[in-house]
Amino acid sequence: LNNYYHLKSPLGRLRFLLVAVTLFTVLSIVLFHPRCYRRRAQGMLLCRISREMGLTSGLPPSRRKKESLPPQERSRLLLGIMTLGNDPEEKRRRASIRNTLQRHMAFDSYHNPMKQVCSLQDYTSNPLEYRFCQVVYTFLVGGNSEGTNLDFNKTYTPSLRYEQTTLFSQRQLSQKQQQNQQSQEQFPTIFDESDVTFLNVEDVNNVRKVFTWYDYSTKIRMERGRKFDYVAFTDTSHTIDVDSFLRNNIFRYPYSVTLTYAGIHLEKSQCGGYNHTHTCHRLINDNYMSDFVLLSKDMVEYCLSHNHLIQLDGLYPQDRPDIALANLFRFHPSQSLNSTHLVGILESSAVLG
Repeated sequence: LNNYYHLKSPLGRLRFLLVAVTLFTVLSIVLFHPRCYRRRAQGMLLCRISREMGLTSGLPPSRRKKESLPPQERSRLLLGIMTLGNDPEEKRRRASIRNTLQRHMAFDSYHNPMKQVCSLQDYTSNPLEYRFCQVVYTFLVGGNSEGTNLDFNKTYTPSLRYEQTTLFSQRQLSQKQQQNQQSQEQFPTIFDESDVTFLNVEDVNNVRKVFTWYDYSTKIRMERGRKFDYVAFTDTSHTIDVDSFLRNNIFRYPYSVTLTYAGIHLEKSQCGGYNHTHTCHRLINDNYMSDFVLLSKDMVEYCLSHNHLIQLDGLYPQDRPDIALANLFRFHPSQSLNSTHLVGILESSAVLG
């Protein structure tokens, strides 16, 4: 090199410097070019070399942190909150959870407000306006008083309109219709229950309600083409801290992580919630997800394909859907489920009072 570029002369040193800068610029453009982050370019030799050297992680800088992901590319959760329609305490909890979730507001990189939480009814009626929602929630009420007579085989409509339910008397229904015609200013104490989904089952928080919810969530995705990466259920005894909850690793990616079985991870020795300690001895796993259960789409489909087994009350206690699901997943073909403890799930009493 010394003889070739005549580095002892100023002109030679200048020529060497120009060649070095040019090579560095070319390599930087190739190695850090966005094409290296595309799936079809992952096998390119220079891209592989750059990843092995630690120059790039295989993900674009905008996707290395969840906060940098464009809102429309973030994974989305469909959350069903089981509740009892006519119970006064449940109605109070619904109002408190609703206010807690709906007042949460985030801001994009331009400091424009965007809703990260919205109701299923708002999202399906105006998906463009609510396209930034990452948590889409709805309250689940059993709207069929004869639900115990339904065949558990997905041959019936999984949800009902408000007017079709026998949950409320005709007098209550007419009163509500009259109240809805009045302004909110005149009736400030009336709760807006438009975020309630009436499932075609009895109004009991059990396995049948959960599986009907899974059936309904699948129909929403299939018939309306909505993007939901995960489906979860809980009841009004729990809510979420949105900021903490969305920091869980599964929300870092713009797609669903398969084989995901997540929630409040408990050991078998810790079982005893719902005031049904006597059913904990039926748990055949050493651990399970309690109170709040989140599944990826493939796990929801697995549940629906085995709904005939879930009717066996001995192994799958009907009043404990969390234990029933844990026992069902014990027989999943893949023994390497992505069992994840989620942060940001809180007891409602600690938040709502």
